[in-house]
Amino acid sequence: MGDIMTLVSRGIALTLQTAATTGNGVVATIRPGTKDITITVTGAGTISGGTVSIEEASSESYAGTWSIMEDFPATDLTGGAQKVLHFKGRYNAIRCRLASIAGGGTVSSELMAD
Repeated sequence: MGDIMTLVSRGIALTLQTAATTGNGVVATIRPGTKDITITVTGAGTISGGTVSIEEASSESYAGTWSIMEDFPATDLTGGAQKVLHFKGRYNAIRCRLASIAGGGTVSSELMAD
């Protein structure tokens, strides 16, 4: 994934990753005027390694290295654990990048804008 870009409507959840172990997922294009972003990241099964990164760029088509808003060890999500992350400010494009999720588990994430 990573090549799909979706314009985020306020108050409607957008799935960024579904039961994934690697990749950039869906790119969320944020509507002007949006000030609050909530990203929910949920694990499934046993996760013994890897990294989850929430990233932003000035454009959904930016091909360089995206800026990390927050990252954390994927092991924080083992056994179905969940992280809910809140961001305030104005953004153009956001994605959830997964790197080398190990142990047989998977990661899903969604974004809600308001």
